[in-house]
Amino acid sequence: MPDYLSRTLAAYEQSVHTYESATKGMIPDVELDTFMSLLPDPAGPVLDAGCAFGRDTSLLASRGLGVTGIDLSEPFLARARELHPGLDFRGMDVCALDFADASFAGVWCQATLLHLKDEHVRAALGEFHRVLRPGGALFVSFKEGQGEEEIVESFSADAVRFFRYQTADRVRGMLEAAGFADPDVRVVNELERYGPGHRDLNWLSAYARSAPRFGAGAPAARPASRATRRQACGVPAHLHRRDLSSGPSSSAHRTDAHSSGCRTPAALRSPSLRSHRQLGEGLQPAPLRYHPRTPREGGPHP
Repeated sequence: MPDYLSRTLAAYEQSVHTYESATKGMIPDVELDTFMSLLPDPAGPVLDAGCAFGRDTSLLASRGLGVTGIDLSEPFLARARELHPGLDFRGMDVCALDFADASFAGVWCQATLLHLKDEHVRAALGEFHRVLRPGGALFVSFKEGQGEEEIVESFSADAVRFFRYQTADRVRGMLEAAGFADPDVRVVNELERYGPGHRDLNWLSAYARSAPRFGAGAPAARPASRATRRQACGVPAHLHRRDLSSGPSSSAHRTDAHSSGCRTPAALRSPSLRSHRQLGEGLQPAPLRYHPRTPREGGPHP
């Protein structure tokens, strides 16, 4: 596991209750409504990638969805299982998902990829595309800004974490490169949304649908094997999949750290993603509306 990610994961593991207290009331109802409207099947199943103490996993389940929550942090998973014993929580790396291709109708990833460097964000997006059905829905969020840094952001943790800030244009570009169609990136101010006691910073909420992987009649490229993806991630084997589904769960969400370093499977690196979308008759997702907004200038947000 890269050093920057190890430090971020350690910060969360010593700040479980701090994080839960700070974020348990930040219910993303607007984002959940939009995500639900994009799902090809209102019953799911969906993946909560970076579930922390399970707030959003529980919210998704309460809307009638079959849901699985994954995280790298054992203390967070233990808290999730304690809070929500009836839900499915597993230890897993977002860059090496231990699920078959086309397993999910949706992937929900709230404030998780902001802790990964760009190459690892791309690897995770490639895995999300792989496990989504064609036309499946994706939600991801980032903090708006420029650059990267390791800081103590005391609102939700007591130690140093890595943050990679993004612009709307960069997020759209990474989603399209990973095979997602018509990404819709919206700016949400935390203080305006949640009121006093929260931070005056902007979040980027991004929605997209999984484009068809291959054109009609075209031979499907063979995706990288699970073993290959795991090797590329550089994460110890015991962290790739811990089946913790037999315990309690949770009721909140977090900015979680996940491992990285995987390569995007060859099938997702095609230079002609647009042609794949055009060829898959009957699978072309409906276009999402995007209202352009100029990203806020300046340095990273704390």
